[in-house]
Amino acid sequence: MLELEQVLQRQVGGSGSVLAETLAEHIGKNSPLMRLLNPEEASGLVASIRSTISTVVEEEQSRILGEFSLDNDQGALKRLVKEMTEANGRLRNDLAGDIDHVVQEFSLDKEESALSRLVKRVETAQETITKEFSLDEDGSALSRLSSVINEAKGSRLRRQWRRR
Repeated sequence: MLELEQVLQRQVGGSGSVLAETLAEHIGKNSPLMRLLNPEEASGLVASIRSTISTVVEEEQSRILGEFSLDNDQGALKRLVKEMTEANGRLRNDLAGDIDHVVQEFSLDKEESALSRLVKRVETAQETITKEFSLDEDGSALSRLSSVINEAKGSRLRRQWRRR
């Protein structure tokens, strides 16, 4: 048993054992794994992660800046400007149509425009008023009033004649 104990001691025993040397070689201070995990190592894992993240951030920054470039026809800013220009054009066309409609409503050239209908009503009212205040029209208000006044005057004169 003593031999077995000595073999095991050499293989897995203290700091000079084969196991300790193998572990030190693979995961020890100067091992490739530790060099890979060392943040100051240029070819290490941390440097590789930094480089990858930096590349991804630069690509995303470039893509985002591209969205806000007017040189990019597919970019968000260019599409926004295009949509706003189109909306502005539609608004101008709608406004021009509305103004044209209003102008037509105030045109005397169109018989059915609001202004033409108003003028017709004013002319009709003027004719009616003129007829009602004309002594030449037998049924006018002024003719009837004149008749009533003349009758009243005649009746007063007859009363005065009778009293005499």
